[in-house]
Amino acid sequence: MPRLLSASLAPLTAALALTACGSGEPVHEFAGSAFGTSFSVKLVAPPAELDTAGLGREIEAALDRIDRRVSTWRADSEVSRFNAYRGLHWFPVSAETCALVAEALTHSAATAGAFDITVGPIVDLWGFGPEAPGVTPPAAA
Repeated sequence: MPRLLSASLAPLTAALALTACGSGEPVHEFAGSAFGTSFSVKLVAPPAELDTAGLGREIEAALDRIDRRVSTWRADSEVSRFNAYRGLHWFPVSAETCALVAEALTHSAATAGAFDITVGPIVDLWGFGPEAPGVTPPAAA
């Protein structure tokens, strides 16, 4: 999320969080890490019959499954292994990753290339990827 948008949403997010906390309703939170960052899921006043521990495990399992498939922050993800692959033969990936790439290519075609899943090198060049950020902007060339 761009910093400007993120900064403008911060007061709203804080107000909503304080409102939820001040409501007296029970709040159940799940937190962890995925995609090179952290996540937090909060349930306000979950139904008593909800298996919150089970839901937490399902949330973590779903995010972990996606992380293992497409994270550029994990060297062992399918995408990272594919990006590092130098062979000439087919590279096996899950059906989920294959479907995601197919969908991304559809969006790329629909936007005449404005949506580009091969943007990783430029993301890294500007210091937004898993590599250590550069100290100066890249040259105009």
